[in-house]
Amino acid sequence: MSSRPSTLVGEDAGDLHLVGQAEGGDDLAQPPATARFLALDAQRLVQLRLGEDLPGDQHLAEPATPDRRPASGPARAHVGGSPLSWMLLVLVLSAGRRLALTAGGAGPRLAAMKLGLAVPHYDISFPDQQPATFDRIVRYAELAESLGFSQLWVSDHFWLDLTRYGGPTERQGTPECWTMLSALAMRTSRVRLGTLVMAVGFRPPALLAKMAATLDQLASGRLDLGLGAGWNEPEFTENGLPFPRPGERLAMLEEGLGVLRALLTEAAAPASFQGRYYRVSRAPVIPGPVQRPRPPLWVGGKGDRLLGVVARAADGWNVVWSMTPEDYRERLGVLEAACRRAGRPPGEVRRSLGLNTLIGRDADDLVERWRRLQAWTPGGLLDGVELRDWAASRLVGTPDEVLDQLRGWEELGVEQVVCSFSPLPFALFEDEQLELAGELVLPRL
Repeated sequence: MSSRPSTLVGEDAGDLHLVGQAEGGDDLAQPPATARFLALDAQRLVQLRLGEDLPGDQHLAEPATPDRRPASGPARAHVGGSPLSWMLLVLVLSAGRRLALTAGGAGPRLAAMKLGLAVPHYDISFPDQQPATFDRIVRYAELAESLGFSQLWVSDHFWLDLTRYGGPTERQGTPECWTMLSALAMRTSRVRLGTLVMAVGFRPPALLAKMAATLDQLASGRLDLGLGAGWNEPEFTENGLPFPRPGERLAMLEEGLGVLRALLTEAAAPASFQGRYYRVSRAPVIPGPVQRPRPPLWVGGKGDRLLGVVARAADGWNVVWSMTPEDYRERLGVLEAACRRAGRPPGEVRRSLGLNTLIGRDADDLVERWRRLQAWTPGGLLDGVELRDWAASRLVGTPDEVLDQLRGWEELGVEQVVCSFSPLPFALFEDEQLELAGELVLPRL
């Protein structure tokens, strides 16, 4: 039998595995005392020499503790710091006492990319398009958490106006954003929770700071706070709220972020903020949030002036629901220029992206699901639209195609794509979309 390193094609009694799930760690100092030939012959194996470091070596992590191993299948190990470095890896010892590394699955895993879900919570949001109730909303939130989505996002509106998306004029109801998110915090345990995004003019920022600290306590440190300037004028005027010109709303957004930073960063200590629109004087937030220095502050939008606010005042930037990589690069250039003017390294600004999403098992299945999506969409919004045209600026394809697109977004610095499985925001046209993501996409992230 050949002594060259061999791959593991199946697990047999007596196989010796050295595996881990960690980042960092050291090379194994020496091989185990017993070297054993474990598997059938193979090709294309990565080899690591023991006991020496060479330029360009990638270090394998030490074995993970048992409670960090996945429920089934081999554990994972991290190699190097490449953006595409997460893979399903198994170490085997060959008869020649060399350490061989085999990769399972369908190729490299994404190191940092995560998927979030735009939780359906409007009357039009569900497959049967029946009114939103909390029981229906929480069912999808719990399902998403069980499938491995990293974050749940809800929007902040008194109602949904579909005319913005080319739909009918009838307003769609929804539970209130913060009440809903607080309830979801009590029904979930792992998944992060966020607002995408809250209108700064709906609530005084000092009150919002107290709300955020309380919800972060309820969620054990799982809150992301997304803010925007607000855009739907009737929501403001019909509810007796001022709706100033865009420049003033953006200035209010920047000041609101300043208040939140001041009150939440050292919450127990009295903090002050003096601005044109908002003022606080020696105001503590007790108890403060769990997260340190505070929950992340995101801003949503893509205009030039808004990107200036992001550069000066936010932790992260989000844009939704349709975006090509070319358009994103152009907007990213504007953000980077704004960061330079603000004296801030552009890499400090975190990036997330919301996209309408459609997944099919294969090309034929994708076309069939597209037809079902067209039939589901209210107001004939997708009538006459070609799949290839709609897909160009969205997350659409077979699982392999979706993963390729996610890799492209990760290369642009996007850490999370928020999926709305519909041409509408915060909607799901069929339950199988979540199941396909959970079965064929999320395990490969």
